[in-house]
Amino acid sequence: QNRTDVLTDEEQATIRELSAMHARATLLKSALTDARVHLRNCELEQRKVRDKLANQRYYERFGVMPPTYEESQKMKDKTMEEKEDDEFAMQMIKQSQGEGPGV
Repeated sequence: QNRTDVLTDEEQATIRELSAMHARATLLKSALTDARVHLRNCELEQRKVRDKLANQRYYERFGVMPPTYEESQKMKDKTMEEKEDDEFAMQMIKQSQGEGPGV
């Protein structure tokens, strides 16, 4: 009789062992994912605390809270506009004095 369709005790034990290893690997992978998420949350919380401390030091030094990101962007844009206006004004002055391009 051909026994190709029947597994030996050793083969069945190997299958059970592999199945248990697979289950442990799945649990470990899940735990690793949870740990990564927790680490990311801790990093975000640490950044918040660090930013809060930096804002507090700024306040203690200058007596006002530092500008928000949006406020600093507006100031940056305004500074660029003023710089462009100044450059344009200097070109107009040079042109009126006969120095610049367009003369």
